[in-house]
Amino acid sequence: MKNHIVVLVLLFSILFFACDNQPNPVTIRGTIKGLEGEMVYAKQINPFIYNSNSLLDSSKIDKNGMFEFKIDEPLPILLNLSKGNWQHPVNQVLQDAPENYYFGYCAMFYLPEPTLYLSESSPIDLDWTVKGSLDSFAFKNLNYDHQDKFYKYYRQENLSEGLYEGGDFKKMEVQKAWNVIEQAIHETLEKYDVEGTEERDNYNAYLYTEIKMGAINMFINWFEAIYEEELNLAFTSEEVPPLYTSAFTIYSNEEWNYQSVEFYKMTERFVTYSLNKSRREFQTYYPSNEEKIALAKKILPADLVDMYITNIQF
Repeated sequence: MKNHIVVLVLLFSILFFACDNQPNPVTIRGTIKGLEGEMVYAKQINPFIYNSNSLLDSSKIDKNGMFEFKIDEPLPILLNLSKGNWQHPVNQVLQDAPENYYFGYCAMFYLPEPTLYLSESSPIDLDWTVKGSLDSFAFKNLNYDHQDKFYKYYRQENLSEGLYEGGDFKKMEVQKAWNVIEQAIHETLEKYDVEGTEERDNYNAYLYTEIKMGAINMFINWFEAIYEEELNLAFTSEEVPPLYTSAFTIYSNEEWNYQSVEFYKMTERFVTYSLNKSRREFQTYYPSNEEKIALAKKILPADLVDMYITNIQF
């Protein structure tokens, strides 16, 4: 009998903590003038599930201009509020052309309408103002200073500016290009007061990942455009240039925020790079197949691999 009681207590404890760990729905309410009676939509931005429907909730704007969303998803989450009932552009671009993952989005995917990084279940109340091509919004009940950083970063920064000349990548020594990127990373992190953090899910970690992975992605874009022939020979001879390899070492050796599109791009790139080494050839993308999936299982972190594989097996 005692054993039965112990088992029941253990089962109750497991159920209690499992329920206790479920995400609490986030309520987002607000006002938007001039669109009374129309619909607005809440969409998730997460390239690791780009084959899923990005639409999470919808709300009809009442006669007072008020709307409300209930977001019942695990946090953190990157969320777009939109006046249009279509797939978020990140999802759409990757669905239509997954081979272009390394140019899989642009800053304007985030800027025209409210985009929120949510890591806590506190309710949100905001004023949303339609302003031509770039809407604006303000929080009424929370101090969301990081949203100002978010918008300034996507409006202003061009981490790879030093790699271009007249709109095209310019030829230069690899070390010089790497120095350009390292300097851009340092200056941008300092400008936005961003540091690496062990708390992978907070906003600081998100922006850190976007900045550092974004710059390294562009370095690889530059390298593969300028030195494509050399890379073909390098993978064949198994003598991959050290600075090219360094980009993937950085990816492997740090903690990154999984909401970041730039982290997704580097994950896909890391799998491609590993396949290139295994096959002794140079490609910028491999369609999903058993070889790619098997390799991803070996090289990706355990908490990432299922999400990545589920997406590419779609």
